[in-house]
Amino acid sequence: MAQREIILPTLPSFPALGGGSDRGTLLAGLTFVECANSGWMARDLLLWLGSNAELFGWPGPPATVTDPSVGTLALHPGVRFTAPHVARAQDLSKLLAMSRWQVVLTLRGLLSGDDRFLKGAIFGGRVRRDASASAWLARPTEADVLSDIILSLFAADILAYRNFHEDNLCVCDVCGRISYNSKVTGRTGCSDHLPASATSSGVRDRREADTVPPPPTKR
Repeated sequence: MAQREIILPTLPSFPALGGGSDRGTLLAGLTFVECANSGWMARDLLLWLGSNAELFGWPGPPATVTDPSVGTLALHPGVRFTAPHVARAQDLSKLLAMSRWQVVLTLRGLLSGDDRFLKGAIFGGRVRRDASASAWLARPTEADVLSDIILSLFAADILAYRNFHEDNLCVCDVCGRISYNSKVTGRTGCSDHLPASATSSGVRDRREADTVPPPPTKR
């Protein structure tokens, strides 16, 4: 059976950084947020993890992924592992939704000045500074929960380009999409959900904001 292609989201331009800036780490994080709720199966997640393994400093994709509320899920048939809470194959969509939801909520907090996840990523070793290249690298372990793995990508880019994120980050209140075109979408909208009204700074009145849809319930 042919493997289904993952369609990457269109990454916005970065005029503040100049042409040719490498933003592969950010693109990987955006791809997960954009695509993980589009019916991904285990092979899609494995493809994403494998294609970005080098960014994490891994030799290849992990054999399992974990969400605290869903459990640990094997990505290959026959994988043997021990975990306090083992998830079933049919729990993958919930695990992805919960992981994406946590990433969205965390980045939404950054809009309000809550950057504790950056300190957590540094002290937890999920990002580290590469002094030789003057860059930040995502370095989660394969055993870290999936949301922390995704957030390490955003953390590495935010630590390298803090002003860019502070000036341009948008987190849609309707669908949770992460984008960087605040002049068009406002800080709480996206290309599909433009805010009904926005201030000059692009921040919509929170009383009008919708919430991120809750993750699907386990049947």
